[in-house]
Amino acid sequence: MQNVIPNGVVCKDKCRKKFKNSLFSHSSTTPQVWKVSLGRLQRSVKNTETEESRDVIKIIVHPKFNKNTDNDIALLKLSSSVKFTNYISPVCLAASGSTFKNGTSSWVTGWGNVEEGGEFPLRMCGIAPQNPKIVGGQDALLGSWPWQVSLKKFGSHFCGGSLINKNWVLSAAHCVSGPSMWQVSLGQLQLQGGNTDTQVSVGIDEITAHPQYDSGTSDNDIALLRLSSPVKFTNYIRPVCLAASDSAFNNGTASWVTGWGNTALGVPLRPPQTLQEVKVSVIGNRQCSCLYGSGVITNNMICAGDLSGGKDACQGDSGGPMVSKQGSRWIQSGVVSFGEGCALPNRPGVYARVSIYQFWINSVIQDDKPGFVKFTSSVRDPDSTFICRRLPFLPNYSGKGGLSWVGWGSHVYCP
Repeated sequence: MQNVIPNGVVCKDKCRKKFKNSLFSHSSTTPQVWKVSLGRLQRSVKNTETEESRDVIKIIVHPKFNKNTDNDIALLKLSSSVKFTNYISPVCLAASGSTFKNGTSSWVTGWGNVEEGGEFPLRMCGIAPQNPKIVGGQDALLGSWPWQVSLKKFGSHFCGGSLINKNWVLSAAHCVSGPSMWQVSLGQLQLQGGNTDTQVSVGIDEITAHPQYDSGTSDNDIALLRLSSPVKFTNYIRPVCLAASDSAFNNGTASWVTGWGNTALGVPLRPPQTLQEVKVSVIGNRQCSCLYGSGVITNNMICAGDLSGGKDACQGDSGGPMVSKQGSRWIQSGVVSFGEGCALPNRPGVYARVSIYQFWINSVIQDDKPGFVKFTSSVRDPDSTFICRRLPFLPNYSGKGGLSWVGWGSHVYCP
């Protein structure tokens, strides 16, 4: 007996049974990060009357799949069966003896890009085609960090930021105020002259600082900036991946920080003010808290630097990204926030920990969600057993009970 399923495709009984618990998809082997939505029309709007969702509990990738996209097929086992409706029905599969001749009419469906530079899938974030480096020097190359933005106040560079999709930039809350005075430059290498062919300037329509940002302690020092118009992705303008909530950046994780800030405390970047890059290592929160004093470093922060000194972010770098590479992707772990001085021994830079804010970021950005990727450290975590064996550094406190930070509209430091 044959059944006509609600979408008009003829299918035998075994077809209906087979697909109550399985779906085809692109390759991946970690089911915990996947969820399947069925009966959905709009990617960013859930239809509660027609839609069902299921977790994926098992993924079977074709054993001969390779990166050249040969045998690019997989089966996903759902956590429970779905009930067929007018909006959720299985598809029939072409049998082994099927023939699709030249000119056969076909339909393709999906929520992918509508054009090059349109809405981007996860696979596009964190890819820097112009960045082949493993280690590097001071001056960055054009296109090495295509998500880096210059946040300009009344036309002058004030803070850094990172492009996270075609409409939004991530920066630090202490950098920003009303949107009317701000402009964002993307695809820029030098603040003075050059690279006009790659550069784009966009206004800001909306600024959303974290509702629990504390200017006294710099806790939750993170903000989202909505651009006045979407940007088109190029080799020089691309979004960065953001660290997912279950990411782990263990002590010693190699990281890069970029920006146009001072090269030393009170020493501006020399003309033509080329984008700077520095490689630093993550310093675990226990050790960082020992260095800064009890209560300064919260779970919402991540520290990085060189304990011998000489490598750090500085004034003018605030809001910019700290990223680490995983495979071919760059994943943002931190937003430049504060520190004591610049590049002092045993005083690492402190950053807002991006992975903490996945839920908040997704709650603010209602459509075209940023690409969140789980980062797994390849190094063991000695910080989990770190013991502070000396009296910690105790910074000055203001009369309000908070830390007495001094800000220059950029990297913030203790007096």
